[in-house]
Amino acid sequence: MTHDPLRSSSVVSRRAALAGLGSGGLGLALVSAGLTGAQEATPATAAAANTRLVERLVAAIGAGDSSGMDDLLSPDYVQHQPGVPPGREGFKQFIIALGPTPLQILHTVAEGDLVVVHSVIPGVDPAATPERELLDLFRVANGRVAEHWGAANVAPGAATPSA
Repeated sequence: MTHDPLRSSSVVSRRAALAGLGSGGLGLALVSAGLTGAQEATPATAAAANTRLVERLVAAIGAGDSSGMDDLLSPDYVQHQPGVPPGREGFKQFIIALGPTPLQILHTVAEGDLVVVHSVIPGVDPAATPERELLDLFRVANGRVAEHWGAANVAPGAATPSA
């Protein structure tokens, strides 16, 4: 009986299992596991594809455009951020109500099916809403965003409007 690192019951990371296959065994293991799509060829390409998907979603949010959300969000999308309506339809309504909001992505970090985005909403008028700093965690499944967690704060050093 041969040892199959992708189907092993021992606790081994997916990355370590793939590394143990070597370049020749990786393709065979992916085909036998049914993982033949370009996004799933390696952890690095999957993370890059997931990052591009999330960046498209963030751009649509910034533009206030909910028209393409069905292509970006899973039908069973789960929203974990308080104050944002649940589900894909609730999120689309939230984006419409929010309207265009300039978002500047500062950092993205991706590993496996998770993508973290650190961004800011620049303050345009010091007497209006101050700059906001956002931290969002997205989980991607089957080429669509399946879950989102987020937090927003007044950015450090931003002026708070006087009452």
